[in-house]
Amino acid sequence: MNGPYVGILLDSRVYRGIPKGKTGHEVLELYEKAAERYGVVPCYLRLDDLRPEVRAVKTYVRGRQGRYRRVAVPLPSVVHNRAATGSAQARRKLKRLASSGIILFNPKNGFGKWNVYRMLSKNASLAPHLPETHPATNASLRDMIRRHDSLILKPNRGSLGVGVVRLDAVDRAAGRWRASIAYGRRRIAIPFCSDGRLPGAVRQKIVRAFYLVQQRIPLAEPEGRPFDVRVSVQRGDDGAWRVTGVVGKWAAPGSYLTNVAQGAQVSSLDALLSKCRFDDPVAVERSVHALALSVAEQLGAEVPHLADLGLDIGVTKDGFPMLIECNTRDLRYSFKLAGMDREFTASYAHPIGYAAYLLSELALRNRSVSR
Repeated sequence: MNGPYVGILLDSRVYRGIPKGKTGHEVLELYEKAAERYGVVPCYLRLDDLRPEVRAVKTYVRGRQGRYRRVAVPLPSVVHNRAATGSAQARRKLKRLASSGIILFNPKNGFGKWNVYRMLSKNASLAPHLPETHPATNASLRDMIRRHDSLILKPNRGSLGVGVVRLDAVDRAAGRWRASIAYGRRRIAIPFCSDGRLPGAVRQKIVRAFYLVQQRIPLAEPEGRPFDVRVSVQRGDDGAWRVTGVVGKWAAPGSYLTNVAQGAQVSSLDALLSKCRFDDPVAVERSVHALALSVAEQLGAEVPHLADLGLDIGVTKDGFPMLIECNTRDLRYSFKLAGMDREFTASYAHPIGYAAYLLSELALRNRSVSR
């Protein structure tokens, strides 16, 4: 095995499946192909395996016969984080690893929607692309109900459409509203008055967990079905951000949720834009790319070594892009589902290219220090 090692940090469940080839949405073969191109060797490990004081680590490495073996290798200088590391314990360990000199990119992949919103709000040029958002309390809900006709309640962390509530004005003059709550693929509607008590199911959600209330974006709705797009934005072998691919997520008939996990259909952006009546679909697509890169640049300036993002961007009925959500651990499988194999492969290649870039930067720095 030639070339320096690049660590790929995985969740324990994925890690345990490596010998049997059961790694869920992680396609290790694509890391391996990219590694051959860049002259590095991927090694797969868990956070528990990494100890800064020990300069060797047991990892899975692919052998010459194509089988993975668990072997001891030198502690990698560069590690790509694909594990869930949002717990306080994990964050403390990551901090110790960083202080020891290990570069772990995408170190934070669970800093919450509210933190993302606050970081992006520092950039005035992004403000028009951010729907008004606040921590959900009785007071903030009352205020947003007074000023908007449609709202979304969503958990600060996680989601995939789970726990999302939509609030709509049915008759604003009469103060009649409706809360739509999804339970799996089943949805229930609860009427309520804007000047009365909020529905119990809504009150329970904002009391039991940290929720956000957000202005609902009037998304374009070809054939009466709203859609948004998942944009993969990654750093590559030159260290710069680039758009790896864009895939549309089209809500199921009768649904407002554009999450694939909630039944949304994947499609190319071109196909969805062709169903809309935009004057210049090409300009709309360019504006989506531009917004994605601006968001990545802003977050990258706020979070050291951020390098791999999955952004959900909505397009209004006027063709204006709005950021809906930012995912710092993009599962990438939407490209596969849409038959976008080139983009799917590239989403694995760019992180390996970025790791090779970081290794070359480290080598240059070490040479300059030794002179």
